[in-house]
Amino acid sequence: MLLYLDIAKNLVTAIDAGSPRIWRVRDGKVEPVLLEPQLPLGMFDSTVYVEQEFPVYQGDRLFILSDGIYEEVHEDRRYVDLLERQLRSTADLPPGEAIRALPHDLRTFYQAQAQDQDLDDDAVGVCLEWVGR
Repeated sequence: MLLYLDIAKNLVTAIDAGSPRIWRVRDGKVEPVLLEPQLPLGMFDSTVYVEQEFPVYQGDRLFILSDGIYEEVHEDRRYVDLLERQLRSTADLPPGEAIRALPHDLRTFYQAQAQDQDLDDDAVGVCLEWVGR
């Protein structure tokens, strides 16, 4: 995932070139930012990537999460609901604390559902909050 934030236009330009997904928290509502997936960076030298844009508004929080967080039990609606609740519940935390709180609670849920098995993938996340110019 490559992101560029144009602060003059409140616009993010993105290239979805790998597994991370973006979740936006805006006014207490959590929604995925849907981008057209493209080949992972470095897979083929001749790959041409298409930039995609989406607006950000003051107060928006973007969570960029690897597939180790969102895909492990993606077909379990309870997990998706928990992910959305967790993202919403971090609104009063600084971005660094918000991202640190997320994997612990999701891992606890996953292990409870999977008879204490370990996660099979890495779990990487970044939280960005747009406070305006």
